Amino acid sequence: MPDKISNTPILIRYSDGGGFWVLSRSVSEYLLDTTFLRFFLVATLIFAILADPSVPEKMSAAKIAVMWLAISCAVLVWLTISLRVSKWMIDTGVLQAIYTPILIFPVPFITDAVSHTYIGLVHLPRWSGYQPDLTDLLTSFFAVICFDIFHGRFVAPLHPLVISARTPEPDSLDAAPKQHEMQPGVVDASSPSSPLDGSDGPADTAKAGDLTSAIEVPLDAVPVKASLPERVMIGTSEFNPRRIKLIRSEEHYLSIDTDKGTKLLRAKMSDAATTLGLSFGLQISRSLWVAYAEVEAIKNAGGKLELELKNGEVLTVPRARKQAFLQAYDLFSTHTKDSAET
Repeated sequence: MPDKISNTPILIRYSDGGGFWVLSRSVSEYLLDTTFLRFFLVATLIFAILADPSVPEKMSAAKIAVMWLAISCAVLVWLTISLRVSKWMIDTGVLQAIYTPILIFPVPFITDAVSHTYIGLVHLPRWSGYQPDLTDLLTSFFAVICFDIFHGRFVAPLHPLVISARTPEPDSLDAAPKQHEMQPGVVDASSPSSPLDGSDGPADTAKAGDLTSAIEVPLDAVPVKASLPERVMIGTSEFNPRRIKLIRSEEHYLSIDTDKGTKLLRAKMSDAATTLGLSFGLQISRSLWVAYAEVEAIKNAGGKLELELKNGEVLTVPRARKQAFLQAYDLFSTHTKDSAET
């Protein structure tokens, strides 16, 4: 089975019914990112402390540590295989999303099997104190479900490959951005030689290259679905999503800039981002949503991105959201450029 995963947004549903969209080039790219690995390490440590599977007293701390290392490796291997199979099923139309409860269901059994095997190999062959029952497995499964919900709600939004949290579906990308000339000292967002990989010098320009080829976005993989309606509800007000330029969160209110002016209303940023989807813009921070078409130019700033808007305003994309923005922006640009040519 191929390791490559296209950059088409993939919906991942976790245990409490929530979900997030992720753009990933490979299964390992998501699992081996430091954001996920830190969470996985902490979850494993907590799980090991809570589980305490009646480990024999004569078993040394080093052997216990090796046992949990073996369990961690087994779980990561299972996640890698199951994610590849799930992605293949999505590509073939069998599934519409990846459901993490299905992926994590075998984890308690994997933990139990590896523990039994390890103790039998390195400890007392005649020891029979390790006898987990159904209650142990149910407790372990409950703990894994809690970790899954915590990951979906609090860890996934920080992952650099996650495009949008709690988004119902990626709508079509059918609004064409205007092309602009490069300005001195600034990287044009549409330039094929823009060094957008975090470097500051021309030596890395070739490495960044054309964003389309750099992140391998096949044109037929761009999600083309029914476009957003002409009017959407944000709070208690209606808006044409194609006219929204920028949204700022100000405590319990949103300041929404359109081509007709600015409107202040009571609403949540997360709800607005969910309503608008990925078609025309992206939430780049906790308090900012920006339309792709409003981006005049992009430049690097110490690992972060600076977006220069058409009105001259400069917005900063945090390091954690840099890759997600570049991938989403490139999907938008590639699709709209292809649409303009046809």
